[in-house]
Amino acid sequence: MLPDANWDESDRITVSLQRPDATNGCHTVLMSVRVSVCHSGIRPLCLPGAGDESLRLQLSMDPGKSGEFRLSLQDSNGTGRSVSIAEFDLRAVNYEVKSPKCHELRLAAPPHDRISFNFRCEQEAQEWATVVMSSLREAHREETCTELTKAIEAGDMHAASVFAATLARQHVALKIQPSVRNYDDTEINLAVVVEDSSSSCCVTVKVFPHMTTAALRQQMFLEYGFHPWVQRWVIGQCLCTDHRSLASYGVRQDGDTVFLYLLSARYARLTRQLLQQDQESALLLSPPPPSLPAPPLLPPSINGPSSQDRMPYSTLPPRLSTSSNTERGSINEIRDLINLEMPQLGEALSSNRTSTQGWSCPSCTYINKPTRPGCEICSTNRPESYIVPGGYRPDALELRRIQQEKEAVRQYQQAKEEEHRENFARLVMMDGQDLVPNPEAVDCRICYLDLQPGEGVLLRECLHCFCRECLCSVIMLCEEPEVACPYRDDTYACACTLQEREIKAVSCTNRHLREK
Repeated sequence: MLPDANWDESDRITVSLQRPDATNGCHTVLMSVRVSVCHSGIRPLCLPGAGDESLRLQLSMDPGKSGEFRLSLQDSNGTGRSVSIAEFDLRAVNYEVKSPKCHELRLAAPPHDRISFNFRCEQEAQEWATVVMSSLREAHREETCTELTKAIEAGDMHAASVFAATLARQHVALKIQPSVRNYDDTEINLAVVVEDSSSSCCVTVKVFPHMTTAALRQQMFLEYGFHPWVQRWVIGQCLCTDHRSLASYGVRQDGDTVFLYLLSARYARLTRQLLQQDQESALLLSPPPPSLPAPPLLPPSINGPSSQDRMPYSTLPPRLSTSSNTERGSINEIRDLINLEMPQLGEALSSNRTSTQGWSCPSCTYINKPTRPGCEICSTNRPESYIVPGGYRPDALELRRIQQEKEAVRQYQQAKEEEHRENFARLVMMDGQDLVPNPEAVDCRICYLDLQPGEGVLLRECLHCFCRECLCSVIMLCEEPEVACPYRDDTYACACTLQEREIKAVSCTNRHLREK
């Protein structure tokens, strides 16, 4: 059993902007313009005169470090390449547009130096201002995320709400998750119960609790060849999503059990060519480990079914080798590997697998046993054109199912016959009575009084129910040779009549009541 997937109070939070992955160490130039400058501050800068336009103002960013923008001033006068004179972190400066062609940069920290930039034309200055202001907002968003992280870790609810409100007003896309440093870096042994539409087995995978489900999918793809498209992970009765970590589902220690259900390639729309391409790409991108030990077989659970009770599983491929000198093994080596890991499946693997007996469900494509009348998964009826192969011998489980079906049919027929006998006995008993009492509470359609079960009279011909007093009055006031049913409404009038014994019984009953 997995522990509760609740966060501890000491868990640390990481708040970061949601953006595509990028490689580190490569600065990208966003924009570069020619300017003339005027410096006003305590620290000296070797800048040309105000009228010299040999300076170039350049804005760049590091894609691998979110929110890191660099504003640099470069001199290209008299040399073949630009020389950086000054460089500023965009998060440490304030930038202001003074006029259509003049901008001012001021350091946020003391001594608050000022540098004025004069542009050659208004259009160029406007384009530069648009890029710089957008980059400033991005940089400040990163700083706000950092401050939000610190406020949450410190338990400062007021500061955290202020920073969160700032980000919410900007409609910033965020990703909030516990930091990796909350979890132990120790590798744990995860018990994975692998199942497909017809078989199941257990394997052990070494993982870290801070791994995401997407990383676990990729690891299973590398080690066992199961494409991520066909994997459906279930942990603690929850269908896992890619962005959540294993620890968020309660996976924290050795022996925790998870379930992996494998879909069919047809259902996942996975082609053989795409599978081969993804395998080659995964092998090239993943670092080769020193060795890949075979997954040990888990001991049978005390509470759950034993390994002998599970259905045989023969579709597990070997772990993909990441070495360039090792080629894929033959089918005999695959069988030997599976026999080595799961000895109880030796007999199942030695049988002929070339032709699978059974019928394919037209709805879910599940392969059912030949004698099953309906699909075991979705209960769809077996195709009428399917014929059980001649000489087919059901296995022990199938014989048991057939016996259970026969016993269920026998019990159903027996219960149905018993119900028929009870209904017949009830009809015989009611036929011997002159008046049939109402079996449930109704209201009289003449006087509209509520009649409890047994207080009214149910007419045999039309099953309309009335109280005895109203029926007696209808009989006494009737001038016709036959007494018609008194039921009337806005759209219907009953055309049935009372039987002679019903008339006598109602008259005698009311006469007897009056005499009392």
